[in-house]
Amino acid sequence: MRKTLLVITGLAGTEKARLTVGMAQALQATDQRVTILDHSENNPMHPLATLTITRVIHDLPGAISTALRTDNAIVLLNAAESLHPETLYRLVYDGIDRMTSHSVDVRILALVDDRTCDCFPHLRALLEDHADLTLRYPFAIEEALAVL
Repeated sequence: MRKTLLVITGLAGTEKARLTVGMAQALQATDQRVTILDHSENNPMHPLATLTITRVIHDLPGAISTALRTDNAIVLLNAAESLHPETLYRLVYDGIDRMTSHSVDVRILALVDDRTCDCFPHLRALLEDHADLTLRYPFAIEEALAVL
């Protein structure tokens, strides 16, 4: 079974959590099986009855590998705000390298807000360079789903 790992990155923690949950709910509404990995630092996601949310504090590659071994076709990773984009992507691919029996499509969605653009233009550029899709806050769930 082909798997998709969608990494949602950026500094806007609350907005990333809202986007992650909204995407998961939209995908479930179309009978997709979804797992959420919450690696955020400042705004842990609250459990929801209809969603599987796994809090990841340590061993991100291990958590990714474990989540990709489930029956769920899509894994959404709400990435930590403090991870440099290049470090994050290395950790993501370390997790995928632990997978041997499945092929994985990796998609990167960068969520940027005014603070990121104004205060951290170099970081914004890095996020955009690594992303398959960049969304500017405010966003629409339908825009985000286009990355899949």
